[in-house]
Amino acid sequence: MKQFAAENCVKKHILPLVEGKLTTSQIPTLSSFSKELLSGICRHWLCLNHILDLSMKKKTTHKNLRLLLLIGIYRLYHQPSSDPKTIIKTCMKLAEIWGLSHNKPLIYGVLNRQLKTPYNTDEFSDEIKYSLPSWLYTKICSVFKHNASVVLKAQLRRPDYWIQVFNSSGITEEMQIPDNNYPLAAKFNKPDHITAKQGYDDGAWQITDLSTQIMLNYLPETLTTIVDACSAPGGKAIGVAKKHPRAVVEAVEIELKRIPKMEENIQRMGLKNINIIPGDFLTYSKKNVDLVWVDAPCSGTGVLKKHPEIKYRLSIDKIEQYQEQQLKLLEHAYLCVKNHGTIFYSTCSILDEENDDVIALFIKNHPKTKILSPQKSDYSESRLYGELFLIDQTNGGYLSRLEIDK
Repeated sequence: MKQFAAENCVKKHILPLVEGKLTTSQIPTLSSFSKELLSGICRHWLCLNHILDLSMKKKTTHKNLRLLLLIGIYRLYHQPSSDPKTIIKTCMKLAEIWGLSHNKPLIYGVLNRQLKTPYNTDEFSDEIKYSLPSWLYTKICSVFKHNASVVLKAQLRRPDYWIQVFNSSGITEEMQIPDNNYPLAAKFNKPDHITAKQGYDDGAWQITDLSTQIMLNYLPETLTTIVDACSAPGGKAIGVAKKHPRAVVEAVEIELKRIPKMEENIQRMGLKNINIIPGDFLTYSKKNVDLVWVDAPCSGTGVLKKHPEIKYRLSIDKIEQYQEQQLKLLEHAYLCVKNHGTIFYSTCSILDEENDDVIALFIKNHPKTKILSPQKSDYSESRLYGELFLIDQTNGGYLSRLEIDK
């Protein structure tokens, strides 16, 4: 039934998401409510299951019954603007659709208890409260220390959708400018159907997280040749090309299926100074480049708000594999960049193993490398070799700026 599209979406996709068999980006276009419900339940998965198990005298392993109850519990706890009695009524109707009519007394009892006497989730262990595997919770606390609570709370929120407006005439009444320090970094008052909004088709703005916009501000003033080593979907290449319209930007991308979207974005922006290079950056052969930007494949722990399923499929072994790949990309960038040229190394990870630790290994191999002073903004913390962005108003991530001395 159309009225239960969001709930049926959860039924179809939530288990593959939390079992690491699917990513949210692989799911076809969803309605705003379906996306919010699916992503929200994924973000709070461990906590919701804990609440459900506490609420039942005998734990149920019936998949559809658990999912229906988890939907109801999520909406009661995390959609306070909705009428709770309507939420319960909807779940009772859904029970009929899903063939669970015989479980309606149990469903009503569990949900009604949550309505009358909800659990205080602050009393749960932090791993359960924040729906994080223990190892990842420990990592975040280790990395951020006094700011850990900010990151832990932020990864449970809906993502912020920032856009980069390319001149003030592109700002419309639909947009808000949250920070006067970045007058062309905007958000929409209603962030639904963003690509249908005024100015998108005309190239007046593009979807670019604030952390990336801040990184673009650090580009050297004079550049002639620039390589974006892992380019798709092309946001950084577009930002660089806009900032340096006379430079040649070569956008290298190994995943061929992502190139058509890059081409579409570049064409929409009306840019003529970006060349797309299909293939592996490790085989890219051009030398004496002014700047190579290595936006390396990583764990994605900085975008947990947007892709909450990441936290359930990661492992220490996987992070070590990423680190090995990241160092290889940096070493190849060293071969491509000119003497006294610049390497930008960035990730959307908040873990030291993929950030400062990678730079430390690189510097060990190339001790004459100069670290350009790490920046710090209201959205980041300085690290030994770079800048670490917080998962708060922006996506989490990392940038290290290296001046190469060969």
